[in-house]
Amino acid sequence: MSWHTIKIRKADKMFSDYIREKSGWKCEYCGKICRVNGGWVGHLDASHYFSRRHESTRFDPQNVHALCPSCHRRMGGYTRDENGEYDTWMKQKLGDRGYKLLKLRANTYQKKDDKLAELYIQKLMSEIK
Repeated sequence: MSWHTIKIRKADKMFSDYIREKSGWKCEYCGKICRVNGGWVGHLDASHYFSRRHESTRFDPQNVHALCPSCHRRMGGYTRDENGEYDTWMKQKLGDRGYKLLKLRANTYQKKDDKLAELYIQKLMSEIK
């Protein structure tokens, strides 16, 4: 699925804003600052390690990271052989147990519930303010 065809829901927008805010508006991988004093100095993506089609990790802060477009494009996402740059970074970031738990959550079915997701994201946002 191409990123051009993903339907962006209200909860996706809210969660993307949360991820950027939580990172301090800088790339979590290279450290590039993308916003200064409320003004944009560069674009910042909310990158899903396991894609958005995995509803169970679509709004999981351990699965989504603020990355500049350069890092996002280069790293991609989860790879089946788990030897890509993003895979290695995720294993270092979460540790072996945390990585396995995230992978388990990504492969566990969860029904879409936007109202619950929006409430959850509002709670997350209130915790960082």
